[in-house]
Amino acid sequence: MTDMRIGSLFSGAGGLDLAVEHIFGATVAWHCENDPAASKVLAHHWPGVPNLGDVTEIDWAQVEPVDILCGGWPCQPFSLAGKRKGVDDERALWPEVDRAIRALRPRIIVLENIPAVLGPEFSRVASSLAACGYEFTWTCLRASDVGAPYRRDRIFILATDADRGGLEELTERHRGPGEPGLSASQRDDAVRCGDGAEIEAGAWGEYWPAVGRWSRLSRPAPALAESDRNGKPRLNPAFPEWMHGWPAGWVTDPEIGISRNDQLRCIGNGVVIQQAVAALRWLISVCEVAA
Repeated sequence: MTDMRIGSLFSGAGGLDLAVEHIFGATVAWHCENDPAASKVLAHHWPGVPNLGDVTEIDWAQVEPVDILCGGWPCQPFSLAGKRKGVDDERALWPEVDRAIRALRPRIIVLENIPAVLGPEFSRVASSLAACGYEFTWTCLRASDVGAPYRRDRIFILATDADRGGLEELTERHRGPGEPGLSASQRDDAVRCGDGAEIEAGAWGEYWPAVGRWSRLSRPAPALAESDRNGKPRLNPAFPEWMHGWPAGWVTDPEIGISRNDQLRCIGNGVVIQQAVAALRWLISVCEVAA
């Protein structure tokens, strides 16, 4: 069985890519990300993998087809934190995903977004996938459902092209843990079940049950705060990085060379890896039953 190749849209810092690599034993062939900071993170962890840049400017006829297309198209038009213009927002980029799907014809599509897309945007996505000849299933899963210390609801969609063997490929490949691509040891760390690490409870007060649980499931929690240049406490970016289930230093490694603000933004826009893995396993099991 040959290795499957992944095309990643709106790649961000690569959290969803890690989950898809792990589930399918696949390798990222290319990214699409135009944010400079996130692009540095991708280049650091996937050296040699091309970044195609701004998805709106890509000529898909010139791009090598892939087996799996994944991505979380921008959620700001639908977020409670924004103006919620929805499909009328210029940042509502589902048409670009549709354009990529029609050109590349991947056998499997993995999508992620916030629950606020349930409504007109979700109807548009469903109609688009159906028009392209894909069947799909979806679920809403909280990060806390896999033990993370916060809720963070997310929608996950799994679509297959039944006419081209997408479902059969999917159900055959998910049974094993998969063989990750580049940076194998670090990517295994990203989806491990944890080593039962224990940390001191005293510093966490009422938050200890949540912090302790995630520390056992992932890795020991880093310090919540760090000192700014004036010695005043501020949020340590390594802490939300840990909350996301990412390997230590995934975005905060000084060698990547992005600012603290960019680190926090990349993390805030990212995917909890274990959450995505759990959602995909569930969706694949649904497909198996349907088959």
